[in-house]
Amino acid sequence: MSEDYEREKLGNAVDALAASAAPIQKRLHYAWEAMHTLIAHGLTDPERAAEFNAINDRLTADKSDEHAGYVATTCSKLPDNEAVDIAQAIVDLNARLNHHRIWQLEDQIENLKRKS
Repeated sequence: MSEDYEREKLGNAVDALAASAAPIQKRLHYAWEAMHTLIAHGLTDPERAAEFNAINDRLTADKSDEHAGYVATTCSKLPDNEAVDIAQAIVDLNARLNHHRIWQLEDQIENLKRKS
């Protein structure tokens, strides 16, 4: 999958975290819904993929209620401080992905300058 797709999904997840005054646990669930397709598609960079997998593991840790869903069950039981920590991990991953793109664009600009 492309980094554009990754940026879209992680950006949507960050938007979900910031878009309402709902409790952080509910916003985490919304964020997971926005980015969960990355589970199947994967991330292009192994380090970022590992970070994403760690976030997903934390959001699906409680498998006690398959009917309600692992994310809903896990998020509903998260203390605020742990929920904030997971939300920060999502924001940080998104920021690193965007910084990577900025560095790529800076390199492209520099290469174009050298050619002209």
